[in-house]
Amino acid sequence: MLVALLLIAGYLALFLAVAAPPIAFARRRRERATIRHFLVAALLCGVLSGGVAASSRLLVDRCRDQGNTQCHDYGASGLQFVLIAAFAGTAAIRTWTLITD
Repeated sequence: MLVALLLIAGYLALFLAVAAPPIAFARRRRERATIRHFLVAALLCGVLSGGVAASSRLLVDRCRDQGNTQCHDYGASGLQFVLIAAFAGTAAIRTWTLITD
């Protein structure tokens, strides 16, 4: 359980760090809705990614306990990659629009 909480906290920190630039520029322009949306999205994505990482780690550990040596959860890794890439892309685009408007 502690591992799951640490993974969730780590991914939440990652998503909050990625969301920092659009939040900073939205704060300058006083766009509270943008700030709220990015904070909620970072929270949801962080919890989802941490939960996926924790369940993947549990499945891989159970696989190794059975004596298998080629245990890896590619689906979880792919989901996390897509989630992080999509969030980072969205944050970059929104930051750019906040700068140029």
